[in-house]
Amino acid sequence: MSARLYAAMVAGLLTAVPAAQAATAVNLPTARRTLPMSTAERGNLRLTLDWWREVIEAGHLELVSKYQAETYIQHNPNISTGRAGFLAAFAKDNSPVNPIPSRLKDPPALAAARGDYVWLMFEKRHDSSAAHPAFYQNRFELLRLQNGQVQEHWDADAKLPGSGVVRPGVSPKPPLQFNTGMLTHAELAAREIAVRAASEVYLQGSSELASELLAPGCIEHDPNLQHEGSVTERVAAFVPPQLLLSYEPTIVLVNGEHVLMMWTLFAPDPDNTKQAYRWNYFQLVRVRDGKVVEHWDQDAYRAADGAPNP
Repeated sequence: MSARLYAAMVAGLLTAVPAAQAATAVNLPTARRTLPMSTAERGNLRLTLDWWREVIEAGHLELVSKYQAETYIQHNPNISTGRAGFLAAFAKDNSPVNPIPSRLKDPPALAAARGDYVWLMFEKRHDSSAAHPAFYQNRFELLRLQNGQVQEHWDADAKLPGSGVVRPGVSPKPPLQFNTGMLTHAELAAREIAVRAASEVYLQGSSELASELLAPGCIEHDPNLQHEGSVTERVAAFVPPQLLLSYEPTIVLVNGEHVLMMWTLFAPDPDNTKQAYRWNYFQLVRVRDGKVVEHWDQDAYRAADGAPNP
């Protein structure tokens, strides 16, 4: 996988969408906002965005050692772990952009840092086709920083057929045992509500809790949950991911009203169905006045037969 190909996976991400275009999509684009962070956390976010701009987008692999630890831990199931594994994957068909742009071509719709972690949420517009209406889809990247470098990376990619044997990364300890930041009382309360809403309402289908945990006017970014009616009726259409390791999130990060959650899943390896591989699933919610007022996940629009598009 080349840097250009990887960047293409998040290509088409929006900085602005004309109102006429936005009105035709089944779901709304994300309103851009700055989330609360400490000075050190803002520095971690800035470093991560510089890495993304110079290495991922611009393809300058000679800068990898500046930004990524030699023992870089990779959880993308298509790329072997380690800095060498990253370079081997991204060097394929790589064409560096010169000069390196001073700004990201496709900036994240939302981004923040907390403790040792940085998270990025990208947003892509899929225009209407014969298979689906226009919709927005979200993509998540999670990084752990250590000693001023990117040490560990997770995203939501499934394993692609033809990836072959991939050496997966192994964390030295569970993600929640690293620094996830000092939370205020309000953030701790938001965390509790977010985890309950995600794990019990969305993932376990406890629709009777929807009205307790979700605000009536909750903004829903999942393109499949745009039905009219009560919150309970809307979330009843949610299709949870299969083969979750646990309903409890692998990691939870809180920045003010925003709570990012990631779960670990298993799936059959497309190149060897007798084996399974790990991948990741994300949800993001915004909590205000004791209820979820906005919800994002990574789901694409599903066709009438339930198949995801594209």
